[in-house]
Amino acid sequence: MPQSHDPKTEARQAALRRLDRRECSTGDISQSLKRKGFSSDVISEVVQELVERKYIDDEKYARILVREQTLRGKGPNWIRMKLKTKGITTERRAVETLIETAANTSELEVAQGLVARRYPEAKSDPATGRKAIQTLLRRGFSYDIARRAIQALGSSEE
Repeated sequence: MPQSHDPKTEARQAALRRLDRRECSTGDISQSLKRKGFSSDVISEVVQELVERKYIDDEKYARILVREQTLRGKGPNWIRMKLKTKGITTERRAVETLIETAANTSELEVAQGLVARRYPEAKSDPATGRKAIQTLLRRGFSYDIARRAIQALGSSEE
């Protein structure tokens, strides 16, 4: 079978090979094709075609990413930034809703689980409590959620 030299066909095949390996966002596919040297016009045509054919679905991708990152103990701010790097912009409240539906848990429960696992003495030891708060803040949780997760630590053991 002869090789095609049509840039659009080559770009489509490259995109489909990438989608065959993993779920991708429109931003992922666009960046991948750009790195391979395809023109902006060809990239936009191919991405649009793949979206119309439902090979690329940013909402589905966002749900998958949110679930995966929530299970890894990441908070809404961190997840929102990760989505942004993938070309998906969303508001904090939308991410919180996705966390609740995709992971079947609340932001506070995720934070509490992380604190209970890594810093069980956080409520009684101020230094450990500060470490726990810093960890939660780095993982994208708000200060309020971090504080509430540590406060709830002692009450869940009683």
